[in-house]
Amino acid sequence: MITLYQYQHCPFCLRADMVANYLDIRHQKVYLLNNDEETSMRLVNKKSIPILELEDGTALCDSEEIISRLQTFSENKVVTDKVNHDEQLGAFHDIKDEIDAMLFPRTILIKQPEFSTPAARNYFQSEKEALLGMSFDTAMDNSKTYQNRIEKTLSGMSDIVLPSQRDDSLSIADLYLYPWLRNLTMIKNIKMRDNQKTYLEEISVLTNTIGYTDRAQ
Repeated sequence: MITLYQYQHCPFCLRADMVANYLDIRHQKVYLLNNDEETSMRLVNKKSIPILELEDGTALCDSEEIISRLQTFSENKVVTDKVNHDEQLGAFHDIKDEIDAMLFPRTILIKQPEFSTPAARNYFQSEKEALLGMSFDTAMDNSKTYQNRIEKTLSGMSDIVLPSQRDDSLSIADLYLYPWLRNLTMIKNIKMRDNQKTYLEEISVLTNTIGYTDRAQ
């Protein structure tokens, strides 16, 4: 059986997980601790996630390569290219700094397997505070400003073409858009348009993945 090594919060891991679940590929999921460098070094000679380990022991760590390989295992379903979400993806990239500042501190406040030890949480916090250029406490103190900018962007987006409007199919573009929206559900009381909420619900069902609404901070 093939094995997917992943984190629950990681957008790149989520893409691989979405494809494996949607295509009904029999596989084992292994959630690594965030500070576990040994496993990925053993498999792919570097700290990297996600990792797909094939039955012959070969391991892949590029998320796009993993997605392509997973699609070769499916006989009945395909991930299509029926739609694009370029407008929405562009809008998210424009506010990436605000999203990172909102999500990074909340990521370790939410119960997730990769952060089940203090050492794993500290590893993540040290790395991401350096990336943000501020402490998690400072980022949390500025939450209202960041959330207002994010919600303004969400409210200005055009409607997303829903899976139910395209034969309940999963598109390559969904692998990039859904992780943005799914991870925003880490934010307590985040305001989204009804179309965005419906999109999250439909993709969640299609890919057997879950959001963070009930654990939001």
